[in-house]
Amino acid sequence: MKGFKVLGIRILTSTDDSFVNNLEKGIIYKFYQNYSFHDEDNHEIKKENGNLDKIKVKVIPPQKNNLDLYSSSDKFANIF
Repeated sequence: MKGFKVLGIRILTSTDDSFVNNLEKGIIYKFYQNYSFHDEDNHEIKKENGNLDKIKVKVIPPQKNNLDLYSSSDKFANIF
C-alpha cells in the first residue's frame, strides 16, 4: 500500500461507553494537523459546529506552499 496514511480517528457518538475509555465521542483526533475534515456542507467537523455525527467526511489536504526559503531576500521584500 504505497502512499497510505491514517489521518486520524474518530469515536462515533453511537459507540458504547465501554469502548470509549478516555476519548471523547465525535471528536476527530488528528495525526496530521495540516489536514482538515469537512462535512457535506463544507463546514469543518468540530464540536463548536455541532456536526460530530456526520458519517460522510471530506478530507482537505494541506495546501502547497510555493515559498522558496533558499532564494535571495530580494524576492521577499514586498511581502513583509
